[in-house]
Amino acid sequence: MAEYRGLIAALEWARAHEVRDLLVRSDSLLLVQQMLGRYRVKNAGLQPLHATALALTKLMTRVRFEHVGRSMNAHADRLANAAMDDAARTG
Repeated sequence: MAEYRGLIAALEWARAHEVRDLLVRSDSLLLVQQMLGRYRVKNAGLQPLHATALALTKLMTRVRFEHVGRSMNAHADRLANAAMDDAARTG
């Protein structure tokens, strides 16, 4: 769920800033494959998030998805964890 929420936030930011061509890099193979239509979204909790993300991609000219192994994504993980820690502290 966190990956989908992050994707939706990124897509909403891109739309608000008039970004129309976007490369989404994620260490979640499941998210990437589901967004590419290669895997079905079986989890009922993910289905509405997937639908929202898919609808947002259709508002853009081009959205590409790329899977990045976790070992190649350490810096992004650190940034995400720091942001979550800050959010938890500020309530």
